[in-house]
Amino acid sequence: KWDITVEEEKSIGPIDKDYTEGGNVDLIIRNCEKTTIIIENKINAKDQFNQLLRYYNYGKKNSKGFELIYLTLDGKEPSEFSTGMKLNKNDYKKLSYSDEFFLGWLHYCIESAKDHPFIPQTIGQYINLIKLLTGNTNNKEMEQNLQNAIIENESKFNAARIISEQYNTIISELMPDKIRN
Repeated sequence: KWDITVEEEKSIGPIDKDYTEGGNVDLIIRNCEKTTIIIENKINAKDQFNQLLRYYNYGKKNSKGFELIYLTLDGKEPSEFSTGMKLNKNDYKKLSYSDEFFLGWLHYCIESAKDHPFIPQTIGQYINLIKLLTGNTNNKEMEQNLQNAIIENESKFNAARIISEQYNTIISELMPDKIRN
């Protein structure tokens, strides 16, 4: 039995006057043995003062064992502003959305969930978003995925047809000549 809890935007208390405790953790994953994974997810956001230090201190106090993960689009290091110049590279793990490990794991999740409705498609959309955010898009692959989604059923096909017709109407009738070109 796994008995795992996942909490997003978990409040770990008010930030204290020394900025060594408190805040809101992006993601906390904990099993029944109180082993914890604490994830700071950085997408187009700046590090906060002593942010990773506060999350590290939380893990030490509230877990029997924990991993602190700094997840970014490109695998960059956290700033000293965030580590409080007290954490070293052994105190946290860097993970990048663009790592083949991360994308490989998501593809594994798709395969594992293939018998469950909507989960593989949702994970596939998430993979496309990650590829877009990390600059690893393959336009042909995205076009093919879009085409497959449109022809999946009649209602999706009809919705795409209506959007196309309205787009053409806007271009030909409503847009000024200089924008059309």
